[in-house]
Amino acid sequence: MGEHEFLSETWAKISPSEKKPRLLYSIIVCVVAAIGGLCFGYDLGVLASVLVMPRFTESLTLSTVDKTNIVGLFLIGCTIGSALQGYFADTFGRKWTIVGGSVIAALGGFLQAFAQNVPMLFVGRGIAGLAIGAFSALVPVYMSECVVHSFRGAMVSGQQFMIVSGISIAYWVDFLTYKVFNSNDWQWRGPLIVQGVLGVILFFGVMPLPRSPRWLLSKGKKEEALNNLAKLRMLPVNNEYVRTEFEEMEWSLQREREVGSTTFTEIFTSKSLRKRLLVVMAINAYQQFSGNNGVNYYAPQFYKQLQVGGTDSVLLLQGFYGLLKLVMTVPTIFVVEKLGRRVILMVGSCIMTFSMLALGILFAVTTGGDPNNVSTLAANKSLGILGVFFIWFFVVGYNASWGPITWVVSSEVFPLRVRSKAMAVTSMVQWAANTITVYAVPLALSSNTFGIFIGLGIVAFTSIPFVYFFLPETKNATLEEMDLIWDGEKVMNESYDLKSKS
Repeated sequence: MGEHEFLSETWAKISPSEKKPRLLYSIIVCVVAAIGGLCFGYDLGVLASVLVMPRFTESLTLSTVDKTNIVGLFLIGCTIGSALQGYFADTFGRKWTIVGGSVIAALGGFLQAFAQNVPMLFVGRGIAGLAIGAFSALVPVYMSECVVHSFRGAMVSGQQFMIVSGISIAYWVDFLTYKVFNSNDWQWRGPLIVQGVLGVILFFGVMPLPRSPRWLLSKGKKEEALNNLAKLRMLPVNNEYVRTEFEEMEWSLQREREVGSTTFTEIFTSKSLRKRLLVVMAINAYQQFSGNNGVNYYAPQFYKQLQVGGTDSVLLLQGFYGLLKLVMTVPTIFVVEKLGRRVILMVGSCIMTFSMLALGILFAVTTGGDPNNVSTLAANKSLGILGVFFIWFFVVGYNASWGPITWVVSSEVFPLRVRSKAMAVTSMVQWAANTITVYAVPLALSSNTFGIFIGLGIVAFTSIPFVYFFLPETKNATLEEMDLIWDGEKVMNESYDLKSKS
């Protein structure tokens, strides 16, 4: 780059008192876009408690296989949606793809809420999955392309906060409708109606938002890109900061165009892109196989296995479980750009490893692996409470680390020309792993109560050396600086020194 002044250097010259008001609009944009994360979380959480509601099973005459397929078809839809969003996001832009997804999310939610039979419920669940899969890949990209670089980690971590908020809201809506409509179908239809309403809210929220300036620039819409960037920074178009950021975007785009257009095949054949892709694919797989969604979907069944109470107690525990997830997401928003991605992930892995192994040992000692042998747990309630503690301690580790940081890493490491394509691939991996978890956990628990937890603990443990050796630190770097971090000579085990770029 020679004498080129990077955005991070220009930003450092602006006094702290001048930075704060320039963040407001981009933060608002990110918060509104993150309603897609709220839809994501609500859709994930709403079925966990609905599945154990008596009226839900009775109304639609559901078998155990049907209940597993309800979850599985949603995840298959998510896998397909995450793959398709890459094309639509590159062709029509990030904003309009989110708007389209909100329509699909609302349709899927209302189809489920007013389902008269199992096939109609399956169709609604699959359609909703298409939208949620798209949101999971696209919302973090849109946010990362709009927000100031030094707050990117915090804002994209906010995606996880909104996901967990959605999960928590779903648990409490489930609990309230179960108590209020205990004898009719509104017990389960009510929570699913809220799912459709959230899609409508997202539609009207995103409509007035600006299009991504980076996407606009990639399409040759230079004037609109500059105007949108200035609007997002709350500064005039001739401001030094805006001009520097815009020039850096142009410089980065020019470098990418010199490389040429990139197809899905070239993402795997380019050494630089393949390296990033494989690391991010592994990060997404670890996020799922470490046990989080096994706990999300089947925690009520775990509580019943632990003999901690009836349906009322199980749903109440699930509600507090959701609140704990929400609370533990908040600290990461404030420390991600100080501690960095790597430290947070490795500390989280240590907590998750301990929790899953401890839960597995508890089940091994009390049940001997037999799902029907619950006499010891029934006779000693303190052991059941200890099991709940291990589940909740896992949540503490996961939601402060792998939950938010996976979205941050996935959305920031790829160049603009391949960002949507690469996110499509990594999101497909995430949803495929999620689907495997959904089908594997109940199958494993039906034959052995502790093996699945031991396995998840081992997976969480192996993530520690993976992060240490293969994931570079990217805190405080701009999106345009990622090529220099991943392709440069800096070692993986320390924060990237911005001074080395010039």
